[in-house]
Amino acid sequence: MQVLAQDHVLIVDPPTVLSRLYAVQEAKKAYTSNSTQQDDRTAALEERIRELEDAVSSSFHSFRGALQQISSHVGLQDVSETLVGFTARPNDDQTIRPDIQAESTFELFEVRYDGKDLVDKGMLTLEDCRELFDFYRANCSEIIAFFDNAMGSFEETRRCPLLLAAMCTIGARASAPRLYRQCLNETYSLIQQTLLGPVPSLEALKGILLMAVWHKNYRLLGLMLSIAYQMQLPETALSLADKTSEHDEDSIDRARTWLSFCCVDLVHNTNKMYFISEIDRYTRLGSDLTSTPYRRNVDYRIRAYLEIYGILNQAKKDVVISDNIQQQSITSDVCRQLQFYDKQLESWFRRNDEEMDPIYQTFSKPQDRNRMEIPYNFARMHLNGSILHGLKPDSARNDPLRVQFIRAAVDAGKALLKCALRSIDYQTNLNYSIDYSGSALGLAINFLSRATCVAYDCIDLEGVMRILAQARDMFEGAKLAGKADEVSHILDQVAEIKRNMTAMKSSNNMNEVDLDDNVDNGSDFFLNARLPLSEFSLDEPSIEDILMYSGE
Repeated sequence: MQVLAQDHVLIVDPPTVLSRLYAVQEAKKAYTSNSTQQDDRTAALEERIRELEDAVSSSFHSFRGALQQISSHVGLQDVSETLVGFTARPNDDQTIRPDIQAESTFELFEVRYDGKDLVDKGMLTLEDCRELFDFYRANCSEIIAFFDNAMGSFEETRRCPLLLAAMCTIGARASAPRLYRQCLNETYSLIQQTLLGPVPSLEALKGILLMAVWHKNYRLLGLMLSIAYQMQLPETALSLADKTSEHDEDSIDRARTWLSFCCVDLVHNTNKMYFISEIDRYTRLGSDLTSTPYRRNVDYRIRAYLEIYGILNQAKKDVVISDNIQQQSITSDVCRQLQFYDKQLESWFRRNDEEMDPIYQTFSKPQDRNRMEIPYNFARMHLNGSILHGLKPDSARNDPLRVQFIRAAVDAGKALLKCALRSIDYQTNLNYSIDYSGSALGLAINFLSRATCVAYDCIDLEGVMRILAQARDMFEGAKLAGKADEVSHILDQVAEIKRNMTAMKSSNNMNEVDLDDNVDNGSDFFLNARLPLSEFSLDEPSIEDILMYSGE
């Protein structure tokens, strides 16, 4: 029997005890008789049962005491004495037994969430903190279209140190680099505490979301997902579609936060598996969100993003496309499905352009560009560009049906860049908004460069070179030399492809007899001159990774 004495405390193996208790009870039934000998044996068995029950009780009390001791050192308990992830049970015995107390080794890992903000901790002066907050509110709060920019006052935001720290980090990155590092470190320190502390508030969760999206930190998105599930935000969002459910301002804010996270997942994982399972359950909830009496301006933008990326999600799951898109000659069925989704995207853009004020688009300040053009052109580029997946160089020209989709995707990529180039506001903020805004630019530049390498003989190289040159100049104007150099490198590669195409045409005109040999040699040279890609794929490292600021 696995019962040992250690410092007068019985340590037991509960499964073994329970199985033996059951065996003892069965033995009692088998040995019931009127004889004195049997009565003695029964009495002995009953005594043994009492001993085992005492051992089990002692073991569980010791385990509870150890948990309480550990939690007191790592800050796992909140004011209600409830451990995160556990349900509290009433018990009068709240003391830790002296015989199981041991010298703690957790002091080096002690974590406290005391509610103090950057000012309370002396990391920022009150004046600096307020200036960073005001700068964020005036210049950065509307850059992420699907993030709620309806902010409380500075004094109200101070009640949530994590959200305040996230806003100050972004504000410092833009306006006060000398304060950026300390704000960033404090923000991540507060985020780390959510791993061990009580379930954070909804405002703190918004702070995590803000940092995750602005710095493109996928690990933080995973953390937020787990916390959101624990807070039951998905259930709150799904209840929007239930007309019998009653909602107040708080529940709508919870649903809004979850649907904002859905937008993040849809936008950043278009080519990958989503964090959220069955995400299309939520893409249909945008109209329910905008139908509530507690709706805010951002809800219309959330709805728009859920709808357009919901279309891409449906195309992503379309087996007609996925099973046949890499065939050497594209089938009419694939063409029909791509055209069907492309028309849905066009209908989405027309509807939102008509329903939203073209100047404000539900933002608080006038916009100098149509903000809906960015997701629209990205979606068109992504949908039509899927025709390039698995395509080998020099093969596109032999498939006229495929060429029309390639050209449509390239046109969409150029239109996305033009949207940024036409906006003075976008370019003015680019130096610090590159952390987030650079994502769309990077995807467009990356797509154009790779499409050029694979389908160079099907697209307008001159047009691609012009737009890339303008993008390079935009980065230079924003004092982003590293990004400008990277685009210059891509531009040089496209120019090299164009020079070799011109050389090929000259060779073709020289001698019809040597035509085939010249074409073969030219094709080999193209392969050597281009990026080291054997076929088109958007899953490989791209310029987006270079454009995005890492937080270092």
